Amino acid sequence: MAGERKILHIDMDAYFAALEVQACPQLAGKPVIVGALPGNRGAVASASYEARQYGIRAGMPITLAKRICPQAEFVPCHPGLYIHTSRKILEHLLTYTSNVEMFSIDEAFLDVTDLAKNGGNGNDAWNRVDGIARDVAGSIDARLNLSCSVGAGPNKLIAKMASDVNKPAGITLLSKEAFRSRFWHRPVDELYGVGEKTATSLMIFGIERIDELAHTQPEFLRGRFGIFGEALHAMA
Repeated sequence: MAGERKILHIDMDAYFAALEVQACPQLAGKPVIVGALPGNRGAVASASYEARQYGIRAGMPITLAKRICPQAEFVPCHPGLYIHTSRKILEHLLTYTSNVEMFSIDEAFLDVTDLAKNGGNGNDAWNRVDGIARDVAGSIDARLNLSCSVGAGPNKLIAKMASDVNKPAGITLLSKEAFRSRFWHRPVDELYGVGEKTATSLMIFGIERIDELAHTQPEFLRGRFGIFGEALHAMA
């Protein structure tokens, strides 16, 4: 992978729920659901990992979450707290490199290509990336008492998908070859950016796995999906 970019994706673990536990330590170790309160219309914004063990997920209707996990602690959102802490995270990440892109309130990309050059080329450089990823995650934990999962790869797509492999508090590095080994046999809707409707449309043409999408002619995909078809092929 010599000569390739080295991109980190920092994904904070159960960010809203983790901050609510910080603000109210009595919630520690309990299933915590952040979002609308029971009895109101709305959805789950975030859930602690204790709550996720019951199948609670962001976007789930709060009435369903209450039915699945009635013993959970339901907490309203506090956007000001989340934004304030997100700014702190950004400020901290900027101490590593100016090449930081906040992807959402609890996600960021770091281009650490130049930092990794200190480790040499090839495997040495990626060993350096692994060290940087662990240092970033450890320093966020030490400074803000928050855990994050980190993915690393030669581009943002692979880095983002890598960060989801070993959550929470995982570090995952994927080369293009490792990406193919891990994801090509997976259903096409596991490719970041492919939603349910797109996956259904692809399946109509017999494209069910990511490797099948990768091996489909870009011209065919462009004819069916326009310019997004070419993007789908490149992503796969």
